[in-house]
Amino acid sequence: MRSYSIFKGLSKAYVEDEASVKCLYPLNFGRPEDFASKIKFLDQEKRLIASEPVAQTLRKYNVELGCGELTLANLDALESGALAIVTGQQAGVFTGALYTVYKAITAIKLSRQLSEQYQRPVVPVFWIASEDHDFQEIHQLKR
Repeated sequence: MRSYSIFKGLSKAYVEDEASVKCLYPLNFGRPEDFASKIKFLDQEKRLIASEPVAQTLRKYNVELGCGELTLANLDALESGALAIVTGQQAGVFTGALYTVYKAITAIKLSRQLSEQYQRPVVPVFWIASEDHDFQEIHQLKR
């Protein structure tokens, strides 16, 4: 793996796939075989995944927002058991809006890449946390 000078400590160790963090992070985005391993696991553990209620909830929400045909097609695929690349961001945190856009684009591109590579539907799911009501966490920060 190549070296990423912008990362430090644990983040750097993970991104560079160092042996010292494999006990914490056994799978790594930089190892293609890890995607295959995770897909195989998900195929064997279908009973753990309830994609239909998730897809139905997302469909209701997205239709209310006026979503497009591609979103509806992705929701159909998700409801039928497609794999999903799930990520998200709390709005305005960690370098602002552009970072959020980059994360969404990455989810879209990765889902397309894996769909082609594994010849099966993989859909992007991106959430934005627009509110934080974790009063306990806020209380701890005041100290």
